[in-house]
Amino acid sequence: MDAQILKVAREKRGVTQEDLAELAGCSDRQVRRWESGDSEITYNRLRSLCIYTLGLEWLELLREVEGDNSKANSASA
Repeated sequence: MDAQILKVAREKRGVTQEDLAELAGCSDRQVRRWESGDSEITYNRLRSLCIYTLGLEWLELLREVEGDNSKANSASA
């Protein structure tokens, strides 16, 4: 789910992986690894990126991702 949250947050702001990497002070490869789930992102780092770097409301973002997951689960059932 952490990977989905980061990707939804980034896309919601229209930010590329490269742009997010620059803002976060890491490589775009690291952002790709977080989003694909190949590398774990800590909760604090994820929350910080979403709130402070991308300027999104944390609970609203979580609800949106949960809603997307519910729709996907309903469609596959």
